[in-house]
Amino acid sequence: MSEIEIIQITKEMVIVGNIYKQRVGVTEQEAAENIILGFTGELRTWWDKLLSNEIKTNILTARRIDNTTGEPVIDPTTGQTQSFTLAYLVYNLISHFIGDLDLYTERNSEILQNLKCRKLENFR
Repeated sequence: MSEIEIIQITKEMVIVGNIYKQRVGVTEQEAAENIILGFTGELRTWWDKLLSNEIKTNILTARRIDNTTGEPVIDPTTGQTQSFTLAYLVYNLISHFIGDLDLYTERNSEILQNLKCRKLENFR
């Protein structure tokens, strides 16, 4: 898969995960598990064969941590710790298939800076 395809897939994963959480009412972990069930091809191989059970468990149980205190962040509406599952899943996927995302971002911003449009109407 190309870098563009991976970025597109991760965007779609986040969108679907948020829809699952908001409309269906599942937890973030359940949304991530449903997304993982839909993995095919290279993504399925990555999840089934390349990740250890420990890493899979870490991804599915990831919790948001406050950087200043080091304590888990509590969701005021539910009183439970906030899940970080989707973001951590996307991060692991990108770091495996693309590597350092900063290089990708820098390269794209350099390409965009070199584009020139004389008039705004030429920008499409």
